[in-house]
Amino acid sequence: MSVQYGFRSGMRSNTLLTCRPNVAKASKNKFIITGHHDIDAGWVSNVQNQGVDVLPRLQFDWAHWKENDFQIFFSKGYDESTHLPLIESIINLVEEKHFDGIVIEWGFVDTSQIIHVMKPLLRELHVRLHFNQKVKQLFLVIPPYRGAQQTFNTQHYGQLIDIVDRFCVMTYDHSGGRPGPNAPLKDFVIPTIQYYVTGTNEEQEDRASKLLLGLAFYGYDYQFTQQKVDAIVGHQYLEYMNKYKPKTNWDEAGAEQWMDFSDDKKNQHRVYYPSVKSIEKRLQAAKEKKLAGVMIWEAGQGLDEFLNVL
Repeated sequence: MSVQYGFRSGMRSNTLLTCRPNVAKASKNKFIITGHHDIDAGWVSNVQNQGVDVLPRLQFDWAHWKENDFQIFFSKGYDESTHLPLIESIINLVEEKHFDGIVIEWGFVDTSQIIHVMKPLLRELHVRLHFNQKVKQLFLVIPPYRGAQQTFNTQHYGQLIDIVDRFCVMTYDHSGGRPGPNAPLKDFVIPTIQYYVTGTNEEQEDRASKLLLGLAFYGYDYQFTQQKVDAIVGHQYLEYMNKYKPKTNWDEAGAEQWMDFSDDKKNQHRVYYPSVKSIEKRLQAAKEKKLAGVMIWEAGQGLDEFLNVL
């Protein structure tokens, strides 16, 4: 089983690669990649020397797109004059920075409205990444199963399965600000796997072989007195445990641990944070379904002991 440690690989900080409209109107490149100046080439080389592939994430940053930009990119379908320069920019980035591929994310937009462009774009990108027996991979970030709110569905998965090397499913952030497990196993993680891994036995094997299950190495701190919620990472969890020594509890259906405590200012907290046991449960589900592996967001946010069970 393979493991992907998040998407910010190769970055000096939390900077992401983004696709945005080019404000330089005279350029043939109507859309450009930003953030590549923050790549730490030395770090990338050191990680690769340890046998780890590095694939940075390229996110379509829709917040910087205006209505006219959407029209240019999507209204005419796939158009070489518009889309090929972007594909070439991605290939150049991968080759010049010695990456092992690229991870594409277009977020929670309705894929049905954009797949007429994104499918041929990904197909051409995939061909060029694998041209002349190159071992460069194309990954795509996809949302978990959300029922009626689904923006990327199982049909889209089937349409893209032959031109995407791995699908990274974001099976976390389920609670939506309400106290509860970050990624409940029975009601969220397993239904997501079943949603994408469907069809005949042969089709299920094919789909499973492309799917990376998302594992969160962070949790959430629900603060009832102040009526707010904050993300919590490993060092914060350890601080709470050492200072307040709360009792940990186990949510059987969610397969996650949680704890209640009152801080120095009498604020009431409920914290959900991963444990070795919760990670093992999700690894077991991935193995039972014969998935390609897991994707971690992010390795540095967890406890050292988490990596020992992978």
